[in-house]
Amino acid sequence: MAGNPPAHRRLLCAGLIALALGGCAGLPPSAPLEADSGWRRHAEAVGRITAWNLQGRVALTLEGEAWHASLLWQQLPDSYRLRLSSPLGQGVAMVEGRTGDVRIALPDGTRDRAADAETLLRRHLGWRLPVDGLAWWVRGLPRPGPEARPRFDDAGRLVRLEQSGWRIDYLDYVRVDGQDLPRRVFLASDRLEVRLVVSHWTLPPDGG
Repeated sequence: MAGNPPAHRRLLCAGLIALALGGCAGLPPSAPLEADSGWRRHAEAVGRITAWNLQGRVALTLEGEAWHASLLWQQLPDSYRLRLSSPLGQGVAMVEGRTGDVRIALPDGTRDRAADAETLLRRHLGWRLPVDGLAWWVRGLPRPGPEARPRFDDAGRLVRLEQSGWRIDYLDYVRVDGQDLPRRVFLASDRLEVRLVVSHWTLPPDGG
């Protein structure tokens, strides 16, 4: 993606980032990283959330090129749907996925599908994202398995996480139906920066 990529390519890139954020949300709660009771209670409660509606904004910076989009994210335990719209009128990207089937549709008529998000990323962008990790990080949880370096606040919430070559900073939380969920998140690797600002979370009565 060197130079100044066309609008539909930037929309594809942001769509695939959002797709990665939406994947695999139905996994079980992560195990506590330490014995702190505040973190344990928070992680167990948030890990049970597997369905939501989210409205917000995504800002993506890749190799000096920036792109912004509005995001509508509808999540169910076994599927998700994301709608990204450009603030400059460059169109709308739709992303839908479930286990074994991920699809994307772009305003220039591009349609594609694959068995997983990482395949689409490699096919269209030539690089990878830790898709399974992003699915946890957006809820304020570390991904189970890979080594993680967390920092918590007094309430047991993550304020910074380093995992799988990424640094994730949690800049703000919001209280939603008794749970603290991220409102502003900054994710950075050596090539890519992603800023997510959530304007509204909606949870089902049982959290999913």
